[in-house]
Amino acid sequence: MELSKKRPSVKGISHLAIAIESLDKVSNWVKMFNSDTKKYTSLEQGVNALVIKNDFCNIEFLEPLNEDSPISNFLKKNPNGGLHHICFLVDNLEESLSFLKKEGIRNITRGKIKGILNGTPVAFMNPKDLSNILIEFEEIKK
Repeated sequence: MELSKKRPSVKGISHLAIAIESLDKVSNWVKMFNSDTKKYTSLEQGVNALVIKNDFCNIEFLEPLNEDSPISNFLKKNPNGGLHHICFLVDNLEESLSFLKKEGIRNITRGKIKGILNGTPVAFMNPKDLSNILIEFEEIKK
């Protein structure tokens, strides 16, 4: 398969996101990493989040706010929770999405949304196009 020349400039991993029934259940993770944590609510994404901040990548725990949350749907299929998505950092989200579209990788984001931790633009790709893994791209904050 020949790829277009203008590929996304992936700079690293922003975070690993773990779906969980309740943020009350992350204490062992917090102990293991012994790092700073931040709590956030995203009405836009329908989640409460607890983020364990690290130098290499953040660990983001997502608890559903309501039954309409994508995390609620994930937990219906995976009652014990689990890895929800991986988020990669890119220099330019629009260019990355344009490249991916040309390569047949579908964007499933409805409208423009902002990342939970730093409010930068993000987009989610269809897991069916990427080995059944939900991938998020986040534009590096400039």
